[in-house]
Amino acid sequence: MLGSREEEVRRLLRRLTQMGRLIEVAHDHFFTRDRVVESAAAVRLLAERRQNGKITAAAFRDRIGTGRKLAIQILEFFDRTGTTIREATCGGSGRTDQSH
Repeated sequence: MLGSREEEVRRLLRRLTQMGRLIEVAHDHFFTRDRVVESAAAVRLLAERRQNGKITAAAFRDRIGTGRKLAIQILEFFDRTGTTIREATCGGSGRTDQSH
């Protein structure tokens, strides 16, 4: 019974994504367009506050008030869509806002 209900929900989420109402940021993580825009604005704000324009996953996580795993999944979505560019270094990694 639960499996069939889960599949119903997945179909609904896929349909809403096709309609442009939701965006699948990561597997089984759907957000409204407004929430994605808000998250991108958080990236932009954080980058503007840094002299080098780079942000960290921890700063982004703290800004949007979520857990580390979800914050990284959102940042990886932004990397895939060209909103940010991930730059790995020996001292960690940062992302540069590309939305300008």
